[in-house]
Amino acid sequence: MNKRCINTVTTLFTRPLAFLLVVLLMACTTCVHAIEDEPANYVFASYLGNGLYNGTDNSVFVLNIPLSYEIPGHSDYRLRITTSLGFYEYGRDQIDDLQLPDDVGTIAVIPGIEKVFNITDQWELTPYLDIGWAKNLSTHESARVFSTGVQSRYSMASKYADHVWVNKLIYVGYETEDSHVKDSYVKLLTGYDFKVGAYIPFMGRKLVPTVYGSLFWSYNGLDYYQRWKNNFENDLVFEIGASLFTKEPIDLWVSDFQRIGIGYQHNPIGGVIRLFLGTPF
Repeated sequence: MNKRCINTVTTLFTRPLAFLLVVLLMACTTCVHAIEDEPANYVFASYLGNGLYNGTDNSVFVLNIPLSYEIPGHSDYRLRITTSLGFYEYGRDQIDDLQLPDDVGTIAVIPGIEKVFNITDQWELTPYLDIGWAKNLSTHESARVFSTGVQSRYSMASKYADHVWVNKLIYVGYETEDSHVKDSYVKLLTGYDFKVGAYIPFMGRKLVPTVYGSLFWSYNGLDYYQRWKNNFENDLVFEIGASLFTKEPIDLWVSDFQRIGIGYQHNPIGGVIRLFLGTPF
């Protein structure tokens, strides 16, 4: 899978049209190995991220479309909704041929709400609560989804844009409606984004080069403490990368973004190259 991921990314760089096609499709693009097979692991797609996943019998391409809206008169509250689509039989060969994914195998709609607490001028905490629904269109199995978590964001002033230290705790649980299978997923992350003290002028915007690094631990199962105790070091995932950041959002389809970047991730499976739009965390 690792070699396949590297070959896919090489294809994207050597064929600009393919690169543009895939970047426009995704809010972030990741070549990753799938989590261990579970009856409803597609439920976690909205929280694992976009990308090419290696399934039991075939590859699955996951596309997440996250949206958020400020509540009028309450700017510290935001409504959020993520629509997640899974496309079967879509991989490197289809990217080579510039084909759009069209065989939808899974769908998830996860609405929620978050609130920003400004602890200081530099530090904000944002807890969230999601309750949604997911369905595997191939097996006709549906699942109820619940997720909660909190993000800490600490800003440190620099010349053109703030350096940012981010910490996240995410918990996701589900229960299938017919078979009543239950499972959950947890993720702990810390990351730092450093803005270089210079900018690149581009179409009336200032693009600020950044470098970042992150470390996270995740597990899908129920005995988190035992997993943490026995496999903490083996389960750690490291990532370093670079990006271009602009304070003025760039409109893209139904959403907008402020950053485009590339990173290298080392996980228990091996090495992965990641392309993304939006936050690296």
